[in-house]
Amino acid sequence: MTAEPAPEEPSKELRDYLFNLILYRHSHLIPSFIEQYPGCVNWRLNSDLTPLMDAVMQDHFEIAEMLLKAGARVNDRTADNGMTAMYFAGRAPGCIDLLLQYGADINDKMSNGETALTNAVSNGNTAAALKLIDRGADIECLDWAKWTPLVSAAYHGNAAICAALLRAGADMNARGFQGRNALEVAQWGRDNNTWNEEYLRTLKVLEPAFAAKSQAELQVVLDGIEAEVEQGTDKPVAVCKPLRFKPRSFYRLFKPV
Repeated sequence: MTAEPAPEEPSKELRDYLFNLILYRHSHLIPSFIEQYPGCVNWRLNSDLTPLMDAVMQDHFEIAEMLLKAGARVNDRTADNGMTAMYFAGRAPGCIDLLLQYGADINDKMSNGETALTNAVSNGNTAAALKLIDRGADIECLDWAKWTPLVSAAYHGNAAICAALLRAGADMNARGFQGRNALEVAQWGRDNNTWNEEYLRTLKVLEPAFAAKSQAELQVVLDGIEAEVEQGTDKPVAVCKPLRFKPRSFYRLFKPV
């Protein structure tokens, strides 16, 4: 059977069909679709996303690998905000190494400066954040609000990410939310949240870390709080809701013009 070349402008029906194959994880049907429409791996589907971006959003390693092997371009980005598949890997720990293997830039930035790591931190995806840090992601990159990952992790009450960033040498003097450093942000979260278990756990990491007098002492501190860190490692994303405490003045400050 001779493969039919992909149309230059695929119909909406074809694009929707491929989107649904990915969305509903029908991986057994994708090879035959690629065979029939070889160019489909780089089509633009809903919201200007490529099939690879959609597969990574689903953290579907098998489909992402199929697409890459068939010629999907790993560094394609959306036209409006510059998102790439690697950015979406901030919520897809299972696809990070695959994308890196095919040449993705771990520090690739959206138009607003967001990276895979800032995406992982702000959405509470601990597994993705820890893997990105381990693979050498820039731990001082700034998110859209100009916060470092450490400040953002403290804001979202994520002890495990805070500890990993501190181990990697994150700048504890960096400031973000209302001019606060990570310790002050976590203290603010504790005092302004009636359900503050996550902040109390995070403070058990940050308070002794900020009191350490040297890097060697900091490492000793981090070695001694593994139990606190482990308790927060597998928390579901829904536990840490992004922007949960940002006041109205914050939205006015960063409202697009």
